[in-house]
Amino acid sequence: MKRRTTVRAPGRALLIGLCLAVIALFGLAVTAPADASAGQTHQATSSTVPAWTGTFDSFHSSGWNSGWGLTSDSAQCPIAVGTYSCNWGYENLKPISDATSPAGQALQVTYPAKSGPPSCTVSSSGCVLGGGQFYQDLTSNGQSALASSPTIDLKYAYKFPVGFDFGGKTAGKMPGLYGGPPGCESGGQHCSNGWSTRYMWRGGSSSAPNGELYFYGGSGSGYGADVCLGNWTFPADGNWHTIEQLVNVSTGAVTIWSDGKQVCQVTETFSSPVSGAFFSTFHGGHDTSWSPTKTTTSEFADFSLATNGPQTPAPAGGPAAPSGLAVSAASSSSLNLSWTEANTSDPAVSYKVYEGSTVVATPTTTSATISGLGAGSSHTYTVTAVDASGVESTPSAAVTGSTTGGTGGPATPTGLTVSAPTSSSLNLSWTEANTSDAAVSYKVYEGSSVVATSTTTSATISGLAAGSSHTYTVTAVDASGVESAHSTSATGTTSGSGGGGGGLTASIAKTKDWGSGFTDTVTLTNTSATAVNGWNVQFDLDASENIESAAPASYTSSGTHWTLTNASSDATVAPGASVTFQFSGDYGSAGYLAPTGVTVNGQGSGGGSSPAVPTALTLTGSTASSLGLGWTETNTSDPAVSYKVYEGSTVVATASTTSATISGLTSCTSHTYTVAALDAAGVQSAQSGPVTGTTSGCVNTPATPTGLSVTGSTASSISLGWTETNTSDPAVSYRVYEGGLVVDTPTTTSATISGLTAGSSHTYTLTAVDAAGVESAQSASVTGTTSGSGGGSGFTQALIDSAVAAPPFAWAAPTSSVPRPGTNPANIGEAAVLYYLALVDHQAPGSKATNGTSVDSALLAQVRSLIAGGHEPDADGGLEMWGQAPVAQALLLLKNGPAWSELTAAEQNKVSLLEAAMGYGSNYAYNDANNFSSGICGFGNFSKGNNPNYRDGGVDTEIAAIQFFGASTWDSMLSSFNDATVASQLNAAGLTSAGGCFTTVGSAANSAIARPFVYQGHGSSDLMGLWSVLAGDTFDKTAQSTVSGAHIADGTTSPYDGQCCMGHEFNSTDSSGLRSSALYVFEGWMNVTGSRVVMDVLGNFNPSAASTESQFHIGTLDLKYKLDHGYICVALNQPSILVDDHGNPSTDGPNVKGFLYDWDAYSASGSPQS
Repeated sequence: MKRRTTVRAPGRALLIGLCLAVIALFGLAVTAPADASAGQTHQATSSTVPAWTGTFDSFHSSGWNSGWGLTSDSAQCPIAVGTYSCNWGYENLKPISDATSPAGQALQVTYPAKSGPPSCTVSSSGCVLGGGQFYQDLTSNGQSALASSPTIDLKYAYKFPVGFDFGGKTAGKMPGLYGGPPGCESGGQHCSNGWSTRYMWRGGSSSAPNGELYFYGGSGSGYGADVCLGNWTFPADGNWHTIEQLVNVSTGAVTIWSDGKQVCQVTETFSSPVSGAFFSTFHGGHDTSWSPTKTTTSEFADFSLATNGPQTPAPAGGPAAPSGLAVSAASSSSLNLSWTEANTSDPAVSYKVYEGSTVVATPTTTSATISGLGAGSSHTYTVTAVDASGVESTPSAAVTGSTTGGTGGPATPTGLTVSAPTSSSLNLSWTEANTSDAAVSYKVYEGSSVVATSTTTSATISGLAAGSSHTYTVTAVDASGVESAHSTSATGTTSGSGGGGGGLTASIAKTKDWGSGFTDTVTLTNTSATAVNGWNVQFDLDASENIESAAPASYTSSGTHWTLTNASSDATVAPGASVTFQFSGDYGSAGYLAPTGVTVNGQGSGGGSSPAVPTALTLTGSTASSLGLGWTETNTSDPAVSYKVYEGSTVVATASTTSATISGLTSCTSHTYTVAALDAAGVQSAQSGPVTGTTSGCVNTPATPTGLSVTGSTASSISLGWTETNTSDPAVSYRVYEGGLVVDTPTTTSATISGLTAGSSHTYTLTAVDAAGVESAQSASVTGTTSGSGGGSGFTQALIDSAVAAPPFAWAAPTSSVPRPGTNPANIGEAAVLYYLALVDHQAPGSKATNGTSVDSALLAQVRSLIAGGHEPDADGGLEMWGQAPVAQALLLLKNGPAWSELTAAEQNKVSLLEAAMGYGSNYAYNDANNFSSGICGFGNFSKGNNPNYRDGGVDTEIAAIQFFGASTWDSMLSSFNDATVASQLNAAGLTSAGGCFTTVGSAANSAIARPFVYQGHGSSDLMGLWSVLAGDTFDKTAQSTVSGAHIADGTTSPYDGQCCMGHEFNSTDSSGLRSSALYVFEGWMNVTGSRVVMDVLGNFNPSAASTESQFHIGTLDLKYKLDHGYICVALNQPSILVDDHGNPSTDGPNVKGFLYDWDAYSASGSPQS
């Protein structure tokens, strides 16, 4: 297991904004003065907005409760099943110190396995209380001005660790605001004067689920409304994130920012002023199917309230919105766009073209062509400007254009109405818009299904259930078959009862869908002249569906039959009146299936019987695009007159006989169908049992390999063997997977996976690939473990001995006539020694060389030589950065390892000065925000383009500095940079090589360095984005064993040929043409790999956010193979200039550039296999 150390921020953030009318900070953001009593409140000095601050000292004491203005802990609130304490779960809430949090303190929330809210513990056996909840009452602690403000802004920080368990259904609550009394805004409860604006994580990725505003309003029913679902995510990456909402209770406007970016803007109805903050977090639902499967924790911090607008400022400066957006038709499949850039002090460097919320182009000029469009189709676009810092403007005015070709399409029908209902039919009518492209027919839709076609402006829809509600749209079709857009919808209800009892009719409609479950709304209408007192609704659900909650109603079940009974609040239904309730449940195996056999107070549809369920549903035939079905009708007194064929919950065919053909299918696809019968009154039976069929046209697929087993292991490798199944489609190669990553591609029935960590466990699966490239399904998995001890200490003893014995770090001062430090192979090797010693000391404290010398003492000796004066890197750009990056990475590990405390304060200061100097040089050379393409010392010019040998060293040095100082502190250091001050500090500390560079460049560096670092749109706060872009650029070629004259020395073929991705420098150019060199690839690899290893061991690397991890890993293995087998390179237009292995074998030996140190570090601590 790796030993991880969290990078600690240098200090708590200063509360700079108290003089602004922002602040009503509560709890986690500010620590009270030392003489303040627990929970004491303090008025801010602002004269316009009363501010309140507090801490979590003496958490949940009477003083803390009073200072916070918490509602009474004894108060009871209604839940879905009875009542429970409004404030609950304090046993799961714990204040902790967290130096990484915005204010140094956080509230840790625990969610035990099989936990949920109080309703889960009451209604589900084995459910325990998870998360917690409490209400703040602003009026009870002197904050009435906050409570009476029409606008209120709540912002806080949260952190979900990597691996956080978001629950079985990926759904749970997050804190927000509330109005009215507690208990009126959760658990299906509503009050006319209550509302809440909590958030939810709901659906999507298990490591970064979708976010939404979960809104409860005073006039609502059932559960909360899902608002802006999927507009942002709640990532479990171990980093702090912010979420903010601005609510205006007067206008109903709600705006949400996630990590400072606006993600939602809607209008809701608020029935009362704000009451306060609603701290509420748990895995949502009334049984353990929603619960986490393991105990998991989150953290919350830095809560704040404001009354005068958002606390997230608009981007400083920011580019102006483009103007004059115009569109013209380029062809039948494309449109041309052009616009004007507004002249401002913050010019745009690129643009984003949007169609709706989707980016469809990212040009760098003021024009774009959008291709791949349909003939005669209409499209509406906006455009935004993006500046050099990645700040995006507001959108331009929208413009709409249509492609050429087609007929332009008929106009959309208008005036759709529903009339003349019977118990089994509805009449529709509409108006055709008079245009030059007249309609010749119409299609009537219910949802996405065509239920009727007509050549006139009317249609009758038959075969409907009595008392059922239906919503339709209609489209027009012209003589060329071009279809218009859908009309506005119209809804109608057939007469009679869809389940009647004592004058009550019932209609049931699905009103909410979150991917794994649903909410149905039931409306009961009293069509009689007398009141109905008491009711129950009964129906059947598919055996794989279930109901989890109902409100306001109770429910019971017997097998697949469900009964819902009125609550006391809506038992009486007056003549002509209606009552509404909801129930929520999980999807069945076939998706959502509507209730069948509905009765109200024991009376069925129309008071009569329903047709029998069809039987013996079978597949009668198949083609590449269709499937034939047949079934049997059971003879009863209520015969069927028609049938509906379902795929899931969608009607895919209607038939008047006992057969149907489903057309328009894709070849070699599987489909599962059921069928239901309808009688003359439109009453529908339950659905039949399913049948599954597959269309023809399938391609031959090799058989899945069998017998996968571990045949051997060493401290760094696992060997596998398996059996090929003999079929008519034999395998020609295999792919070995670890998780979703291909780790080997053998052509025989065995493989050895190398480069693993000692004592580490690995699980593999296998596929077969035939001559056509078709891949089989994956085999059963097998798990193997390498020999030796694990725990992050699997470093090679011989290399530890070599590093401990290495001479002291001593680079020569640069001169114009001497190769720059960092370009010499020996210099790079010295940097690798320093990095390797720092990593071993961090990961395996107490390690020693065979002669008894400790790694810790060797590291200290190297560091003291490095900072002795005149031995250090010169902080210049370009080739020096090959060697600077491992030095910067070593100093970062040093600061977070045991040797740091053994340095004196003066020595620590020198290390910090050197780390900053190298970071300043990197910012000068590689920041997107400047135009410089030379080093601080001015030794030569170089391109900022895709040259990994230069760029990887610079950007990786910057990544190290960001972690060494912390992102916000580092950006602040850059912004306040002064060349004269830095040069003076370095020279005074004796660091004259670095100091000399800043003395040379002088004040010219100020304008280039004094700005936050941005690389390809990613800043200091986005380490994973920086690394992912860098790794993707370093490994961006398709793997090849031969590139023109360059080739693997022993004539073998890389097992990764044809895969993505190979190192860029295996197929690039220099001033004379083609360049293909394993050494150049290594020089880029060693730095980006160093960043990956260091980020990983410090807990800052999130594999799920590493979008180019697969590219990096394949490129790494391909490079290792070519170094091991030798590579004949081409450079400066000279074929066979040298053999690339681990160095020049005739003079350098295999480790002159430290390759063996870098590979051992990667294998022991940073490999994705470990």
